[in-house]
Amino acid sequence: RMLESRGVAMTVVSAFAVARLAAADTAVCDAIVSFYHGKDSGNSGTVDSPWQTIAYALSRVHSGVICLRSEVHQVSFTLQIGSEHGALTLTAYSPDLDAGLGRPVVSGAAAINGFSSSPGTAILTTKAPPDLARPSILFAQGRSGWLQRARLPKRGGSAASERARFFDDASTYHWASPLVRPPSKSAPWPEVDKLGFVYNASDAGEISPDLYALDEVQVLHFHSWTAFWSNVSAVIPENKTLLFSSPSISAIGQYETQGGRRFILENVREGLDEEGEWYWDSATGTVSVWPRDSVDPSSFVILAPQVSQLLSIFGAVGVTVTDLEFRHAACGDRTMGYFPSSTAAAIHIQQSSGLHFERVSISDSGSLGWALLDNSSDISIVNCTATNLGGDGIFIPSSTGIRDITVTNCVINNTGLVYLGQPGGITLRGESNVSVTRSTVAFSPYAGIKVGWQTGTDAAHGTIGEVEPWFRVEENKISDYGLGILSDFGGVYMSSNDNLCFQKSPQTCFLPVRVHGNEISRCKYYNYGCNGIYMDEQVSGVDVTNNVIYDIEDAGIYFHCGSDNRANGNVFAACGIGGSKDAVLGGCNAGGNPTWPNLPHGFNFTQNIVYIEDAARLIGTYAPDFRDVMFDDNVYFSPNASTLAQLVFPNFTSWAAWRADGNDPHSIEKDPLFLDAAGRDFRLQPSSPALALGIPQPNQAAAGSHGTPLPSV
Repeated sequence: RMLESRGVAMTVVSAFAVARLAAADTAVCDAIVSFYHGKDSGNSGTVDSPWQTIAYALSRVHSGVICLRSEVHQVSFTLQIGSEHGALTLTAYSPDLDAGLGRPVVSGAAAINGFSSSPGTAILTTKAPPDLARPSILFAQGRSGWLQRARLPKRGGSAASERARFFDDASTYHWASPLVRPPSKSAPWPEVDKLGFVYNASDAGEISPDLYALDEVQVLHFHSWTAFWSNVSAVIPENKTLLFSSPSISAIGQYETQGGRRFILENVREGLDEEGEWYWDSATGTVSVWPRDSVDPSSFVILAPQVSQLLSIFGAVGVTVTDLEFRHAACGDRTMGYFPSSTAAAIHIQQSSGLHFERVSISDSGSLGWALLDNSSDISIVNCTATNLGGDGIFIPSSTGIRDITVTNCVINNTGLVYLGQPGGITLRGESNVSVTRSTVAFSPYAGIKVGWQTGTDAAHGTIGEVEPWFRVEENKISDYGLGILSDFGGVYMSSNDNLCFQKSPQTCFLPVRVHGNEISRCKYYNYGCNGIYMDEQVSGVDVTNNVIYDIEDAGIYFHCGSDNRANGNVFAACGIGGSKDAVLGGCNAGGNPTWPNLPHGFNFTQNIVYIEDAARLIGTYAPDFRDVMFDDNVYFSPNASTLAQLVFPNFTSWAAWRADGNDPHSIEKDPLFLDAAGRDFRLQPSSPALALGIPQPNQAAAGSHGTPLPSV
């Protein structure tokens, strides 16, 4: 009963179970922690005299093994592991696991009960304890998924999918105009347009200066590859103007087509009008919830995250964390910046080395899962999961001192629920030997895995095959990204973060990345730009090999300038299907490049299979730059003879004209003989003509996590 009041549905470790397990071999545990049966003062940290809190155990045990009983360990402040700790393990008490009691949970939420019904409605209300901070995310105990903070407009009919984010055109407002338009297309956007917008008269009945606690209402406004939260300062009905309390990062109107003029309001008491929504009145402390299903008010419990950082590891060497779950980290300030604050992470790591995480899960948290900050090295995250998060599952904000980072056999699922400044399932930066392998990444509103966004090196240091990759993205399964929310991204998205990197002396465009053996599928953009593999901002030195990429709305692979890039041995099937560009392959173009056409260019495209199922496609995008490219030993095919005959090759040429210019001299237009293209099994039959060209056998079975269960969203 105590466990239920704390908020996670698990088997209770009863006093009887404690006694039964006390005789188990505990030689591996230097300390035992039981939140329900322990006591810090006077106890000795043994099975029959456990400590109560993890914080106390960490203060007493600096090296050795701290074992947590299979309970919910509620924390009200950040757990600290520091330079005083070494050769330390934080883990589950194995007899509890053997008894089927589940993994211990470290939770940053406070439980709130005492609900009563509101007459004539399905809304339940209670008073929050006065010492609790108002959260911006909330959960119902024993029920999966987040509760929706009260919002306008209604989510309405777009709830067809359990993973719907309700950011489509049908479930958002659309602003009418920016505050001031620039005098010409070439003129910069006025700074005043970072302060608000003009809303539509048709929405004036809901958007009003009379909204309750207007200064606590937040607006989420969409641009192209981002969306940002702002606090509302005023609504002026005379000119239909909504103003922010501080400037936004991007000007409203700068990307009005790409972002669709969309916006929503949240934390609005008047918006508490649908199942699954909640509102916390900070003035009165009243919490109102409309549950998703019928509940008994006397047993209904909500979980209010209070701690934004559950575990901090700073300056430590040799720490192992295994068989634990971290849940309910708070969201932090939604309006802080482009990316989530790296301090708002369930597990925060800085200036530490020799860390190992295995069978650790992070879920139902408002910001980042793992954040790896500067001078962190020799860190492995193995057989872990990160799901239902406000930010990225794994986020590295800076490359400084980041070396020897391994993520393998992990599941990163349903991320970017709050922060939409170019979110990814995983974001990698670093100086050397940073890898993500055999992991599953799904349901991100933008990119799957992001790599770079940092200063690269000089191409003179080597080319593909002559330099060890800084980053390896290998044998991952990346799917269901974009979700129709933002624009301009990729399943694996690499950027130099500097479109003038080639003008540096020496230039800094070279970012050695190996992208190998991944399966990338099912992306959806809002306006344009959902790519399979995307090399942006002159990124150079990328080796793309043996990937299977299919059901992609834009290009299967996009070389947005850069040089010394190679695509070899890949399968591109059903790419360019969204209607934005209808292209399988993206080339260098003027977009975002102020020095066009004087910039790095050129790539190799060899031993690939391009398979087109429906209408005729461009092999290369509109108005691209295909200077210094090499195409050969490729297979191009469509089961529709008319489509195959109408394929448009780079520089808007026909197959015959393209080859007459010396391109694709050994390539063919023949059926590659997939095992089951309709079933998305792209293995090649033994008689495939692709094998004769040296194209490797696709190995989709190797991609993704193995043995790590995909968490439910």
